[in-house]
Amino acid sequence: MKEEYEKIVRDQLEEGIVEVAPEKPTGDCTFYMPHKPVARESASTTKVRMVFDASAKPHLLANSVNEFMYKGPPLQPLLWDILIRARMSTHIVLADIQKAFLHIGVREEDRDAFRILYNTNGKEQHLRFTRVPFGGESSPLLLGATLNYHYEQQGEEFKDTVQALRENTYVDNLMKAGDEEEELEKFKREATSILESAKSPVLKWESDIECLESEDSKTPSKILGTVWHKKDDMLEVLVPEPPDNQPLTKKGILNHLAVFTIH
Repeated sequence: MKEEYEKIVRDQLEEGIVEVAPEKPTGDCTFYMPHKPVARESASTTKVRMVFDASAKPHLLANSVNEFMYKGPPLQPLLWDILIRARMSTHIVLADIQKAFLHIGVREEDRDAFRILYNTNGKEQHLRFTRVPFGGESSPLLLGATLNYHYEQQGEEFKDTVQALRENTYVDNLMKAGDEEEELEKFKREATSILESAKSPVLKWESDIECLESEDSKTPSKILGTVWHKKDDMLEVLVPEPPDNQPLTKKGILNHLAVFTIH
């Protein structure tokens, strides 16, 4: 994990996603975000991710960087609506936008608000993000607004694909449901072109139609965190066991369902 984590930082420095912070800040606000690795052995692409805490405070009376940011209106469609649409057609195709937040630039005067400390070979480095980091209060707004801007630049011939992207893109997950293979193949082709024009490449296409899938697609897959068995087109909902010694009273069942609903 240590090697993977160091590689993430090296790659981001080489790609210009982070840069060495100057001794004198270029903006009015300077914050340092704690970070840690999170491993996901079941992931088909990124096994180790770098996770940041933009809500961290150095002490109780201080402010976090998230408290200084404008959250903005929700630009994402509702998860429930997307899942319902996924069950109302014969076929589905879905994919991920690769490193979605990291394709959006941060102005130089705002970069010191997203600093991190990193120890390389015993030497402490002060780095800062030149792109939008995941975990910021306004990050979903910036991503949604950027994608909507690029959707608006598309011609009338892409009207149906743009509408599907608006209705079924949740953060970096996109989906299209349909009854005909040709309809979904057209969506895949046009969505790839639209998002690549926004410098947001799409990867890991998955579908219950085999010819529309990427070579490295997995079975079962997931639709917005819900396990999806593609061959049978079945969603699997994993219900956790109730706590030990808890009687299955009406109240206990409701509490149990509440936990399940959140997850």
